[in-house]
Amino acid sequence: MNKLDAQRQKEIQQAEELLFAGPQALGFAKGLFQGRFVADWVMPYPRMPAAQQTELDKSLAELRRGTPAISRRGS
Repeated sequence: MNKLDAQRQKEIQQAEELLFAGPQALGFAKGLFQGRFVADWVMPYPRMPAAQQTELDKSLAELRRGTPAISRRGS
């Protein structure tokens, strides 16, 4: 192995240590691509404080009473 090949091997080893050392962080999109879904990271989104949720529920009930065309899909 000549000096150039030895230098190249050393550079490759250093690059591998930098890129592949330590635990690999799995992001949400990368996890989806690999077939993994971590629900805790995105569900439920957005989280509402209890006071806001109560107000929203009251507003939706009032809206549904006044508008019969709105269905309760998913409820």
